[in-house]
Amino acid sequence: YAEGETYGDIYGYQMIHIVRDEADLQNYADYVDRIPGKAVYGPAAYAALSASDKKNAQQLAPGDAIWQDVDGDGQIDTYDKVKLGNRIPKWMGGFNTSITWKGLSFSARFDYALGYKKWNDGLMYFMSLTSNHFNAPEMVKETWTEQNTTAKYPVFTNGDSVLKRNYSRSDNAMFWEDASYLCAREMTLSYDLPSIWTKRANMEKVTFTLTGQNLFYITGSKLYTPEYGTKDADKGGYSLPISVLMGVKVTF
Repeated sequence: YAEGETYGDIYGYQMIHIVRDEADLQNYADYVDRIPGKAVYGPAAYAALSASDKKNAQQLAPGDAIWQDVDGDGQIDTYDKVKLGNRIPKWMGGFNTSITWKGLSFSARFDYALGYKKWNDGLMYFMSLTSNHFNAPEMVKETWTEQNTTAKYPVFTNGDSVLKRNYSRSDNAMFWEDASYLCAREMTLSYDLPSIWTKRANMEKVTFTLTGQNLFYITGSKLYTPEYGTKDADKGGYSLPISVLMGVKVTF
């Protein structure tokens, strides 16, 4: 890490625009993106290439992403990463509460992690169509098409990882998600039978309990689990199971 930086800092490429149509394409005539295996060139930049260089080049087209040129040298390369956040939570903690009314008791325990990001590798994989025999995620509905030129995301293309890398780009800001969450870790509802009933059955106390664990998350993340301490790169998997426990405690 560079002097003055924080452990866990994340740097990546920031998309700043999507080429909307042929007219918009002319605004990026001199654009050059050297991150893909074959560099991507705007119309004027491509026209200036030699015939042999054109064989190892791709042409920028409507639907393609435009990336931030941080150092202003007119081309996108590894020096154009921006700070996207940090992979370590700024705040972690928990709290609990309990309420009792007559024979009813309710208790709840929550924990949270705030201010950190996780890499959604699974979503990047699907959006890159690295393997095109999977069902597409919901995100596809918001990608550029000729009928949807104002889309939120670039064109959805088969084999993006070997073409322009609109999605399949190492440390693409699009897939570094805010993983902040609040989890309902455990909730318990209990009920004590009235003593007048238990004494008739020669019992001192009878308590029924219903407990739920890992019940839900409040989070804006699309990750299968936002939990800090799981894999930094989310490739999909199984979240913590929701458990429901029932019990009866009898005291004689």
